[in-house]
Amino acid sequence: MLTLHGPGLPALLLLCFAAIQIPAKDQAPRPANFKFSPLRGFYRAPFDLTITSEVGDVKIYFTTDGAAPAPDPSRICAGPIPIRTMTILRAAGFKEGTMV
Repeated sequence: MLTLHGPGLPALLLLCFAAIQIPAKDQAPRPANFKFSPLRGFYRAPFDLTITSEVGDVKIYFTTDGAAPAPDPSRICAGPIPIRTMTILRAAGFKEGTMV
């Protein structure tokens, strides 16, 4: 965890994220078109992050440990994600088991 602070400077929270896309063999990539709210950046207070996709029936999975997202029931984005400290978040969308 990285905390940026000093005299007169409150701690800052950092949110970085990456939406990755790896198409299956012989399949044209279809971007998941993620929308993050709020946008990535530095924040002075904790917040809840919302990730949505314009692609229908896509399931969004995320990690906060730097690992590539994969279909894992414990990592599905089913609602707002609480961001309380510096967080590097990675997200990927899957449809019918294939990353989109």
